[in-house]
Amino acid sequence: MPILQQILKNYVNILMPYKYEITFKNSSGQINVIKIEFKEENLKHLLGIHKIPPYNNKQRYSGNLIFNQIKNKTLKYSNLLAQSKSKEVTIRIIHFLELSYLFEENILKNIYLFDRTNFIGRTDIKSKYILYLDKVSFSLNFGIALDTKKNYYYPETWFINERDKDKYIKNQEKLDIISIKKIKK
Repeated sequence: MPILQQILKNYVNILMPYKYEITFKNSSGQINVIKIEFKEENLKHLLGIHKIPPYNNKQRYSGNLIFNQIKNKTLKYSNLLAQSKSKEVTIRIIHFLELSYLFEENILKNIYLFDRTNFIGRTDIKSKYILYLDKVSFSLNFGIALDTKKNYYYPETWFINERDKDKYIKNQEKLDIISIKKIKK
């Protein structure tokens, strides 16, 4: 099975059927709960495809269009490689199956409150929280943003950091995860 179809199968069968409730405690002991949900339109950001212009270069792909093109097998990995100017999309695709791993109970212990003003360097991340897992030679980073208009949390980004593994959590407030629950929709 082609890699984009494997990713879509994982996304649809493992991530999309659930809402995820993350309960955590901040440094002052206050307990907070956020709920996130994976939708069709989020897949393009998680794969990094939102940074790739379509063939006509007039406007970016919509999230639902990307989802349907992968589903209908009209978007192929080789097309993405030809359009992408960086290896970031390839790295996200290769590690995508690990994303569902982050939401298993007892895998993650920490979530970070992300404040862009504390970030050293430049970033386009809009996430309010970052789930972070340190691996041997890289880190997995999952950004959760708040849509203030609709008042819900959504998966904003997913990326792998190989060089400076803790770049996005340095100077950020560490919060202790109490539980991650999968709730069937």
